[in-house]
Amino acid sequence: EIQLPVLCSSSQLIEQYRKKWEGKCCHVSRLKILRRVTRGRTLGLFSLIDSLWPPLSPLQVPGKTQGNKAHITANQLPPSFCYILAASADYIDADEGEQLSNLYFPPAVHCLEEIYQVFLFLNSKVINQQ
Repeated sequence: EIQLPVLCSSSQLIEQYRKKWEGKCCHVSRLKILRRVTRGRTLGLFSLIDSLWPPLSPLQVPGKTQGNKAHITANQLPPSFCYILAASADYIDADEGEQLSNLYFPPAVHCLEEIYQVFLFLNSKVINQQ
């Protein structure tokens, strides 16, 4: 997780940065480690990590070259800790030439009524199967 200091209270500025960075490969420099976190203390973050695990493409082991074929395989357990980092917006550059990542899905907004209808539908399927 990378946290940004409050840029300003302007929602327009926040929207500008969202459009610039969302779904793009970004190069971040001058990162600062804020803290190391574990599953027990940061459930929301690890829920996100678990939803993305295992990665679609193999992760390269740091310090190993491509020739060694040292990759983490899909049967590896998800991480048990991670770092919360801080960055300044001045040191984040989006790769403008790159298309949106195929791993990126824009946020979906659902109203409570839609969620409730899906819940009712799924419950009725379970009851009908019994």
